[in-house]
Amino acid sequence: MPNLFDYLDFRGDIPFNKSGLNEVDALAFSKLISLDLSGIVPLLNERKYITLKEAYNRFVSMGRDVSTKPGALTTPYLVPFFENIANQPRFMNIRLSNYADIIDEENEMQFAAMTIDTRRRLRYIVFRGTDDTLTGWKENFNMSFMETVPSQIQAADYLSKAAASFKGRFVVAGHSKGGNLSVYACAAVDEILTNRITQIYNFDGPGFLPHMLEKEGYKKIAHKICKIVPQDSIIGMLLEQKEDYQVVKSRKEGYLQHDCFMWQIKKDKLVRTDKISAKSANLDKTLSKLMNEMPIEARKDIINTFFNILYETGAHTLSQLSENKLDIAMKTISAIRHMDEKSVAVMKHAVGLFIKESQSNKKIIKRETKRRRLRKKTGYSQTD
Repeated sequence: MPNLFDYLDFRGDIPFNKSGLNEVDALAFSKLISLDLSGIVPLLNERKYITLKEAYNRFVSMGRDVSTKPGALTTPYLVPFFENIANQPRFMNIRLSNYADIIDEENEMQFAAMTIDTRRRLRYIVFRGTDDTLTGWKENFNMSFMETVPSQIQAADYLSKAAASFKGRFVVAGHSKGGNLSVYACAAVDEILTNRITQIYNFDGPGFLPHMLEKEGYKKIAHKICKIVPQDSIIGMLLEQKEDYQVVKSRKEGYLQHDCFMWQIKKDKLVRTDKISAKSANLDKTLSKLMNEMPIEARKDIINTFFNILYETGAHTLSQLSENKLDIAMKTISAIRHMDEKSVAVMKHAVGLFIKESQSNKKIIKRETKRRRLRKKTGYSQTD
C-alpha cells in the first residue's frame, strides 16, 4: 500500500488548482517543521519568506543533508522526504515564513513552529513534535501532572502573532506533541482568530488532562479537530480522554507506527480502519487506570525521579542515552528502593520502554542508511 513517499512521487506533479489541498498535504506540511531550518526560514515577524525549493537548496549548501542524523526515537526518513517534496511541482513554490525554534532546558521547553503559504488563499501553521532531546520528552511527561506546559503557552502566543501577520483562513497542524500544541493553541486564542481556522489536525499527538476538555475555548473548536492515530498508537493514546479520533493503517508495527511516513495512503486520503489494535487499547486502559489511581504529586515525583536518572548519565538526547543502558539500569535500581510497589512498576516499565525502542529504531536507521546508499546508485527514491 502506498505511503507518503509514493504520494509525492505519483501526485507531486499535480498543482493545487487541479487537485485541492487535502489531509495528506497537511501531514506532509506537519513534517517539514521537524527539520532544522534555523538560519534558512525567516523568523517570526521578519515579514519575509523563502520558497520550499530555495529552503532545500540552502539546507544542502549548509551541509545539513549530511549532518542531520536520525535520533534514537525519531524517523530516519526526514532528509529523503525533504529532498523529494522540495522537487515536486505541487510543493516547490510554497512559501515558508515565521520560523521559531526554542530549546529551554531550564524551563523544560522544546518548541518549534512555522507558517506555510500555499498561495491558494490558505495558509498552514505547523507545530513540531517531540525531537530527540531529553528536554522535549520531559515536557511530554510533564503533561501528566501540569495543567499547562511551557510549549503550550508558547504555541498560543505564536499562533496569535503568526496569524496577525496575514489575512484570511488557515489550517493548524502538527504530528506527535505538535498535534497537542495545535489543539491547545487554537483553544487558547480569541474567538475572532478561531473563526479564521478551517481545520485543526492532530496527527497521533497526546491528549490532555480532563480539565482541558471542559474549557469553553476547547468546546468552541472541538468540531474542527481531526485527530488521527495509527492502529498501534502509543503516543496518541497518552492522556486520551475519550476524544474523537480516526484510525489509520500503517506499514509498521508497535511504536514504529508513530512514524507517519509509513502510514498508508490511497490517492489523496489516509487509509482508515475501524479501531485501534487490542495492543493499543490495552495500553490505553492500563495507562488510564494508572493515571486515575495515582495522585498528581505521585506522578510528578516518579517523572522527576526518572528524568533525573537520565540526566545524571550526562546525556542530552535519547541517542546518547541508548549508549548508557547499564548506567541507567544501575541508577534506576538505586532510585526505586525508596518507592512504593506501584511506582516501582511504572519506573521499570518506563526505563525498559525507552531502552527497547531506542535500540529498535537504531536498527531501522542502520537499514535506512544502506537503502539511501542504494538509492544514490540506482536513482530509486521510495521507502520500502
